[in-house]
Amino acid sequence: MTNNKHNLKNKIRQMLSAEEWLVCFFSAMPNIFTEELLIWCLSNNLNEKSIKNSITKLLRLGFIDKQSNNEGTCFFTMHERFRHIINNKDELCYVSFCKKLIDYYNYYIALGKEFSKQYYIDKLFYQLTLNDNNEWRQCYQYILEKGDSFECEKLLSIYQKAIQNGNIKLLDWYQYYKIQSKIISDKNFVPQEPALNYSLISNKEFYTYWLNICGILCLKNGNYKKAEDFFAEAHKYAAQNYESYIIQYNICTVYFYKQQYKDAFKLLSKLCDSINTDDLFFLIECKLLLTVINMCMYKLQIALTGFQEVLTLKRMYQKQLRVSKPLYLCKKSPRPLCASIDKNIYNYLGEIYSIQGEYQQAIQYHLKGLQYNKTYGNNLGLAWANNDLGKAYYIYGDIQTAQNYLEESVRLFESSTDKLSKAFPLMEMSYVFQYMGNVERTIALLKESFFLLRKKGAENEMFAVLNNLGRLYQSQGFLNAAEIIFDFCLSRLEKKSSVKHYLGWVHNNLARNYLYLNEYNNAIKHFNMALNIFEEVQEKRGSIYILNNIGETYAKQGKYDDALNLLINSCCQKEKIGDKHAICYSYREIGELYLKLEQTETAYSYINKAFEFCRIGNFGMLEGDIMTSLGNYYLAILSLKDSYDSYSKALQNYKEQHFYSRSLACTKKINTIIQEYNCSDKEYLDESGIYTKLESEQSILIKELQELLNNISK
Repeated sequence: MTNNKHNLKNKIRQMLSAEEWLVCFFSAMPNIFTEELLIWCLSNNLNEKSIKNSITKLLRLGFIDKQSNNEGTCFFTMHERFRHIINNKDELCYVSFCKKLIDYYNYYIALGKEFSKQYYIDKLFYQLTLNDNNEWRQCYQYILEKGDSFECEKLLSIYQKAIQNGNIKLLDWYQYYKIQSKIISDKNFVPQEPALNYSLISNKEFYTYWLNICGILCLKNGNYKKAEDFFAEAHKYAAQNYESYIIQYNICTVYFYKQQYKDAFKLLSKLCDSINTDDLFFLIECKLLLTVINMCMYKLQIALTGFQEVLTLKRMYQKQLRVSKPLYLCKKSPRPLCASIDKNIYNYLGEIYSIQGEYQQAIQYHLKGLQYNKTYGNNLGLAWANNDLGKAYYIYGDIQTAQNYLEESVRLFESSTDKLSKAFPLMEMSYVFQYMGNVERTIALLKESFFLLRKKGAENEMFAVLNNLGRLYQSQGFLNAAEIIFDFCLSRLEKKSSVKHYLGWVHNNLARNYLYLNEYNNAIKHFNMALNIFEEVQEKRGSIYILNNIGETYAKQGKYDDALNLLINSCCQKEKIGDKHAICYSYREIGELYLKLEQTETAYSYINKAFEFCRIGNFGMLEGDIMTSLGNYYLAILSLKDSYDSYSKALQNYKEQHFYSRSLACTKKINTIIQEYNCSDKEYLDESGIYTKLESEQSILIKELQELLNNISK
């Protein structure tokens, strides 16, 4: 050990003259000299002449002033003085001095000693002061791909200190990496294209990187056309290797967000065949996006297999990263930034299981996704994970937990670079409030979501929200207004293969409109169209709902046996997937059908089960219908007071939700009881006032809708 230290000292001593050694000592380079080295330096038989020459040199270089030229003063003022000379690049000794220090670092690092990491950082610093950022970029790339954001920030801080008065080229690269760091860490900044005079850029590599990152900023802003233009321009200048591959991958992300899945799939397939399989970082990125696109093209089994493959590759890559390496060995060829997709693999797996109706498994994967994003500090990913959890929980019947997750998702989106995407949790939250029977809040959330999506340019999702709004107007009895919305959505979505799941729900809602109008053939036609779509895209929940709705239609047509088979089949499948709101709905429908079959006790058992589900789940939206069914049951057994009370409670619920057509139907039932059973103690309710209000409000609503839809068409 002692011999190694002695050899090191001699090596350093040989590199520098006596005068240079003292200059080095008094300049106090950051973290170079341990106390032991300082003591050795002072006792190294330097003669008086050498010391005087060193002091003279320090005076000349401006480290100390003439009034205080003793060694003590030099020691206490050395750091700031050296910074002065370091920032003055006109000094001839500056370059040679830094080069000797770098040689010293290289020798010391090669020995793998205790301070090697700090010495390497100092070495990077002095390389940057000499306008050489090559090794810094290699080190930064490795740390970046490892996901160590803290170490990345430290390296950026070193760069910033080294180029405070540096040349333009190094300063431009610093601006690039600073923007890249903000993008990766999802810091709260405006993701817009930074100002730069492109005509002054002569460095082809930098030009490629800069155009690429401008494309990513536009992508984050939802400006997909401009992003694609930037990537296309960057690809013209990209080297025919990893630069070209990454920019092609980024073009695929544009296709993904524009829902041009076939174009993205074709290009990504070629990329995956071309990538070096040893480059696990980029291979994972490409295979993940390819798998997500398979999922979006409704190839769910292929997607499940693909996600498992990506998880295996991730485990291999993480195993590589766990191998501890000294910092000076952490090098990788620099490359442009990959555009990231918003969600991680666990959330996408959760989505697939939700589509397949396996909500418990979906929730488990979404929780994994939540933890993954917390671990890596990805706030945007956290926002999506909370959104997906909220959606899964309200379908599963836990609306309070759903509301908590969705509110957190809104908060996270508002504090992220993608504020407009809070439209998605707002849309899902509208279902929560609709389930609870708060129609005014539901409509407000849907409208807010709609206009955010319109501003974001998410046209397909915008029509999905509009379709949901039409479904709510339908519940209120505004059937003409609802039909206008459904026809408009159909005209915009029916030719788009990438949004078939949305189209299925539009056909379902239009069919229900025909059902309420007693146009049963048209209802069955559109229910079957919806069923075919849901089976094609493997939307299990949608298929189950359609079976229920066709059963309802058969019941209205008097086809009671066919209706009962479909309603019970649908209910069993709802129980299997755990959709509690839908189960509650089915129990009431089956109960109503048994009333028509004059099996009153069986009918009551189903209606009562629906009532219990409604109470436990806080499904205020269904309460009025269930109370109406109870009223029908009591009327069937001639329990008039109970029937009257049930209808009255139903009427109150309908009024709170502004369900005008249901209020009118319920009012007629109450008046019929009063009339047919001579209830002299009861007063007749006003039917015409409800009908007038329904027609008046629908007229205003249709006018507003036509203005809105005309505006969208323009």
